[in-house]
Amino acid sequence: MARFKTYYPADEITSNLYTAGSEWMTTDNVEYVGLYHRYITGEVYTKSTWDARTSVKLIPYIAPGSVVKKNETYIKLKPNFQLRRKTPIEIPVRITLNDIKNKYIDRYFLKKINDSKIIEVDNTQFRDWQSDNIDKTIYVGAEMQWFISGNIEDTFTGTVYNPGVITSNRENTKFVAKKIPELTLYLSNPLQYYTDSDFIIPADINGLNS
Repeated sequence: MARFKTYYPADEITSNLYTAGSEWMTTDNVEYVGLYHRYITGEVYTKSTWDARTSVKLIPYIAPGSVVKKNETYIKLKPNFQLRRKTPIEIPVRITLNDIKNKYIDRYFLKKINDSKIIEVDNTQFRDWQSDNIDKTIYVGAEMQWFISGNIEDTFTGTVYNPGVITSNRENTKFVAKKIPELTLYLSNPLQYYTDSDFIIPADINGLNS
């Protein structure tokens, strides 16, 4: 399976890691024991360093039947209960005039623990995940502020440092990537959705912004 990028500089790779088991498994659900390496994108592969011929992708380890057993136990306790957990659906980001005036939007992300695909969702679905209506044993989640207007570059007011949009979004991305490493690649453009707010925003007389 191909890596996200064909080349990674040394500071984006952690080499010579070792697992004794119960940590990683191959994509065909075989537990892995041995040397492995990790990339800043969140990708993990076998071998101490990359070998195009023999390195195999690794995903977080799931004990055989662990998710099934959890649900089976619940069904036994409540035999008439139908499991109704929701499946997240990707929701496109929608920018409003209020967002532009506030200079940021709130963004919400979910990802299956055994998949690298990021699912961007809305506040409602993220709260569903927090309350386990979207299964937290299957999905991991993160939320963040994403700046969409203001000074692009860093500025100073006297001696006071004011981080710009690029710096703020990169720093926030580093923080949420601790929960979902794949967000480093997904949010690689710190000016995504940026809009120049140096214009007069008309009054929302028709209530379109609510």
